[in-house]
Amino acid sequence: MKDLRYFRLAGVVLVLLGAGALSACFSSPVEPTTDFALTTLSETEDATAADVQAESTWVIRDEDQFLRIWERLFARRTDRPMPTIDFTTQMVVVVAMGPQPTAGYAVRITRISRNDRGIVVHVTTSSPGPNCTVAQVRTHPVAVSR
Repeated sequence: MKDLRYFRLAGVVLVLLGAGALSACFSSPVEPTTDFALTTLSETEDATAADVQAESTWVIRDEDQFLRIWERLFARRTDRPMPTIDFTTQMVVVVAMGPQPTAGYAVRITRISRNDRGIVVHVTTSSPGPNCTVAQVRTHPVAVSR
């Protein structure tokens, strides 16, 4: 009986050591990043994004593309004029959550950085809690940052 316990214990130890070694093989090293200065241009849950039917992210590097995306998101909002961007030194990032069933959903671009793999956009989303009272209206949360 003691031999059986020894083999079980040895088996558990080997499994744990193997799992630790395996996880070390797949962990990625910390990559150096460079943060970009971030200016929020718009955060809204009521964009009229009727033709944005899924989560979408755009990195925009020219005015023509920016105009197309801005009109796609805010065509019916006359109170949201398109901001002027100097695309020779700046770019715009747009994150859309797609249609949501009620009010209370939000998206925010919290940080934009660059590492050796490219540009990394850090996004925070939120949704209403289970006991929250929210408007029963379909929303399209969007965040736009320069």
